[in-house]
Amino acid sequence: MRPYLDDGDVLIHLGDCRDVMAAMEPESVDAIVTDPPYGLDASGGMLGQVSRGTEQRGAFAYGGTHSRGYADHDPRAFQKWCAAWGAEAYRLLPAGGHLLAFGAPRTSHRMTVALEEAGFEVRDGIAWTYENGGIPKSPHLLRPGWETVGVFRKPLRFATLREQVAKTGVGALFVDSSEQWPSNVREVPKPSPAERDGATHPTVKPLALMRWLVRLVTPPGGMVLDPFAGSGTTLLAARDEGFRSIGIEWEPEYAAMAAHRLRQLSLLGGAA
Repeated sequence: MRPYLDDGDVLIHLGDCRDVMAAMEPESVDAIVTDPPYGLDASGGMLGQVSRGTEQRGAFAYGGTHSRGYADHDPRAFQKWCAAWGAEAYRLLPAGGHLLAFGAPRTSHRMTVALEEAGFEVRDGIAWTYENGGIPKSPHLLRPGWETVGVFRKPLRFATLREQVAKTGVGALFVDSSEQWPSNVREVPKPSPAERDGATHPTVKPLALMRWLVRLVTPPGGMVLDPFAGSGTTLLAARDEGFRSIGIEWEPEYAAMAAHRLRQLSLLGGAA
């Protein structure tokens, strides 16, 4: 499996995440932090049926290809798709490993059920709130102001969490000494044009938020996987925090965008 980009501590694979993850070794990553498609189209409608390959770009479709074959109006198909990538994610994590996955208020329940059925424990949910949410995609929707981050964990192998962490290094949340009891609500503004640095991906996440998330679930020197790498913000955050990372992206345009942002970071010699 030849990576699209091999930049020292960062790999990017171009392809369907289900296929790429299936070719990876079991229990080969320490944490998964990702922003998968939400199952919503550009107008805020549900996605799910088999696509014709002619759908317009939107928050999930990106044409018929990025939707992995799913388009309009059947949430059960979206849940089935989440179960497929969730099963591969489960296989790649060690016992006690965490998966953090963004979701939309209207569809995250489908992803949560799918990941639970794949074997994950539902541990918590983090609300990312922001003030600059923009206008709704439809006059029938409220103005968006938050998104959810599901907190999932592969069940422990040992009898206690203390024993699990001592023997494998994963299982607990890695809390900063300055933040002994972190909240499950995080207010962070959406990325500014300067932070985007030319990234045209429609759902770029703020670097500060992604740095906090990868820090929360990744042991020192650990490996972070993002199966839906997009413009590469998770990979940038992992590098900033001293972690190794693997990204998988279906769209060549966005894989190239992530590679460009990572190279720019290397040239600058510091954080983006």
